[in-house]
Amino acid sequence: MRLLVLTTSYPRRDDDWAGGFVRGLSRWLVAAGHEVTVLAAGDGARREAREERGLRVVRLPGRGLFYGAGAPEALASPEAWARVPPFVLRMAAEAFTLAQGADAIVSHWLLPSALVGAALARGRPHLAVAHSGDVALCERLPLGAGAGVALALSATGARLAFVSDNLRARFLALAGDGARRVLSHRSIVCPMGIDVGALKAAASRQPSEAGRLEALFLGRLVPIKGAAVAARACAARPGVALHVAGDGPEARGLVGATLHGEVGFVRKRELLNQADALVLPSLALPGGRTEGAPTVLMEAMAAGLAIVASRSGGVCEIVRDGETALLVPPGDEAALRAALTRLRDDVALRLRLGAAAAAAAARFDWRAVGPRLMAALAA
Repeated sequence: MRLLVLTTSYPRRDDDWAGGFVRGLSRWLVAAGHEVTVLAAGDGARREAREERGLRVVRLPGRGLFYGAGAPEALASPEAWARVPPFVLRMAAEAFTLAQGADAIVSHWLLPSALVGAALARGRPHLAVAHSGDVALCERLPLGAGAGVALALSATGARLAFVSDNLRARFLALAGDGARRVLSHRSIVCPMGIDVGALKAAASRQPSEAGRLEALFLGRLVPIKGAAVAARACAARPGVALHVAGDGPEARGLVGATLHGEVGFVRKRELLNQADALVLPSLALPGGRTEGAPTVLMEAMAAGLAIVASRSGGVCEIVRDGETALLVPPGDEAALRAALTRLRDDVALRLRLGAAAAAAAARFDWRAVGPRLMAALAA
């Protein structure tokens, strides 16, 4: 099958993690025997095209919109919004040309990719994947425009995949009765995948002794990820060292943490191998935005780390409190500090949580996730 993948975020180099799950799915599709063309935003001023491991990647100018801190943060600026219409028009025009040779379309993020895909489907199978920020944006659109997005997807025969049940429920709540009935039957919940085998080597770590905990935060340093909450919780707890891998506007305020900057896959594996625990203190933002299904959580599971995370968005659908992670209320610094203290002082607990997480990670491997998404596309 010849597939056109529409996305606003896709790794710009081998060690880039922006949109890494889009590349992961695209590579799985190629390995499964499909021909794949990816149309993605770049962060430069020119159109680019190249071959990448058996798939073609075409990039459109998207400077200042989709990388760095991320699209939701970029769109807080009126200047960024002014760049949106030209980008959408360029994406639609390029996608129209590329779609002529495609048997099916896969789009990532409802706005604008899924709407462009819906306009071009014309009888072709179309799977639209919703991740998190796109659903929150639909909820904030004025004049019932979010319901219009749902209507357009239902009317054009799109199938939807939501990375968490939380997101599916929120998007269906936006839709009118007719679109809701249609999309409830045409949608699935399926987190994006990871390469479990590439991360298993990190599970051979030697844990720190009782009274010492090496905690790792991996992600963009923006408010929703809660890195500042983690820094304060760790700074107030002797014996807990916080390592932060990522970049963004909150980097300057992370007092007491060891900052590693933005890291590629090799360095990420090294940090996972050196850590005792992953800390994911995601927040629920005032506008209603929450976590989708963060792949870093699955990567830490595959690597066999103990996990401390917030009960935010789809996190509770990936890990179970007391079995594969310790879960705390979003923004509750005291609860986060208490959970980290438990892990610091109880090596057996760390090892039990990490082993259970590693055993549960297999369901997030692309070999399990990819077929589910293809089945939804063909349904």
